[in-house]
Formats: sequence, C-alpha cells, structure tokens
Amino acid sequence: MNEVQVAGTGDIKKDVRHLSVPVTLNQGENTLKVTLNSNPVSMLSIAIIRLDTPPPPPDLTPARVVEIDPINGAAGIPVNGTNVRVTFSEPIFLDTLSPSSFYLTAGGQNVSGKIEPAADGTGAVFTPAMNSSNRVRVCQ
Repeated sequence: MNEVQVAGTGDIKKDVRHLSVPVTLNQGENTLKVTLNSNPVSMLSIAIIRLDTPPPPPDLTPARVVEIDPINGAAGIPVNGTNVRVTFSEPIFLDTLSPSSFYLTAGGQNVSGKIEPAADGTGAVFTPAMNSSNRVRVCQ
C-alpha cells in the first residue's frame, strides 16, 4: 500500500479465507498493488473499508467564571492602571469575547478598553483605556 508492504508471503497461507490488515491512508489518492506468486488462483476479492474515528460529542456544559482579579465584589478599584482578569472553567470560543460580553463600568458608564484572551482560551484580561480617577466595583 503506497510503496509499503503490508503483508508478506509468510502472512498468507494456502488456505487463508480472510486477511485483515490495518493501514494508514494518505490524504488524496492511495495505491494498492497486489502481486500473486502462486498458481492457480481461483478467486481473489479485495475490499477496502474505511473506518473513521467519530468526532467527540459536543460540549453542552457552558464555561463558568472560576476566578476574577480583582476579586468579585471588590469596591473602590481605580479604573486607571487596573486590569481585570477572568478565568473560565474551560477553554472558550475566543470570538465570543466582545465589548458586549466582557466589559467594565464606572459610574454607570461602560469603560472603553482592550480585551486580550489567554493563549489557551481559558481566560481574558480587560485593560481600560480610560485615563480617569473614577473607581469601579467588580461584579461577576
């Protein structure tokens, strides 16, 4: 199979009725070459069956927030120079992080800033762009 011998003469005996040999297929086309060195051959049947590993079941459990820094409920946190870090219970789809899903407010107004996801997808950091002396309360 694809220039690799998958069964030798010692693997196939005179009365073999069935031979199953697992092979790894390449992307695209694959070549199977059969050489018969015995006589007579009354019947030869070849079946190639592709067995794919099924995809894992979908994850139906939503990610939970497991840690916030500064801690949840902290009050009087200065906006200027404070990053808000959130850690989730599992990796999340990074495209779900947006100003409407992850934001900070001060005095009832949204604080503009930048959201940076963690490389492993299990967290994010919000860095306020506001240069202000306002203080915020962190709420989950």
